[in-house]
Amino acid sequence: MIQDLKHPIILRPHHGLCLQHFEGSGYSKEFVENMTLVLKHLSEHPSQTVQLQCTTDILCSRCPHNLHSRCKSGQKVASYDAACLALCGLREGDILSWKQFRQLIQLHILQKQKLSGVCINCEWLAICGKKT
Repeated sequence: MIQDLKHPIILRPHHGLCLQHFEGSGYSKEFVENMTLVLKHLSEHPSQTVQLQCTTDILCSRCPHNLHSRCKSGQKVASYDAACLALCGLREGDILSWKQFRQLIQLHILQKQKLSGVCINCEWLAICGKKT
């Protein structure tokens, strides 16, 4: 189990998109293994709460771009987070279930075909774009 289900998992807003498109590729073996475990946990426990934070999160914990709890991609990922929050009508610090967050992303970003606008310049966009 990732965490006690009673406690929210800290999640970057744009990672709600990444988790919905994940297919086993990633920055490193450790990153892929962690992403797989987090996705499995959330899929098995859709009522798991997540707290949206625009800082390093549970997925960043195994990312080689995480330098002392700061993403070396900096402003690029911050813009992904801001766009995701704005389009979904959410704010940093909001707590909701994974199911609710996933549905908001589906409704406000994926179904409205706004993924490429949110994830502009993301190296993984070609993979995600095929699944949308």
